[in-house]
Amino acid sequence: EAIAKLDALILDKTGTATEGKFCVHDSWWRDGSSVALALIAPLETMSEHPIAQAILQKAREASLVFSFASDVRIHCGAGIGGSVNCHSILVGSCQLLRSQQIEIEGTPEERAAAWEREGFTVVFCAVDRVLAGMLALGDRARPDTAALVRTLRADGVLVVLLSGDASQTTEQVARQLGIAEFRGEVLP
Repeated sequence: EAIAKLDALILDKTGTATEGKFCVHDSWWRDGSSVALALIAPLETMSEHPIAQAILQKAREASLVFSFASDVRIHCGAGIGGSVNCHSILVGSCQLLRSQQIEIEGTPEERAAAWEREGFTVVFCAVDRVLAGMLALGDRARPDTAALVRTLRADGVLVVLLSGDASQTTEQVARQLGIAEFRGEVLP
């Protein structure tokens, strides 16, 4: 009965429209190796976010040994920062790194844009205020989401997808689900 009165439904992407279970699909490291991953992983142990869990899984698969993080700072909806082995570490969105005057240009910027066009969430990693790497993470749509969207749209309900992810990533997921209205880079 309540759904019959619905004009619009706003869905959060991660964990609502999607399963909220990320996995790392690809990575780019400035030095060509994943040494920075061992510095990033300790910070991610301090977070319960699904992206953090995927990054930790990647570190475990690489059999990396990592230390402890200190001075941990959560940047709500954007990432996490702190110190690991006397290095300043920042992990999160492009906007977060740029707000800290960390440059993301050339090949990394192009690679990130390509991943976002494919629907991946891109996490940027800086060590000592220099971009050290990026990870492309994927999250599958819930099996019933597209059918639900079709039903709601057929009943005249406007469905909107919101996400903290980049606009291109949000757009790709919205298209997969048949959602015409979307907005990315939304903070909690």
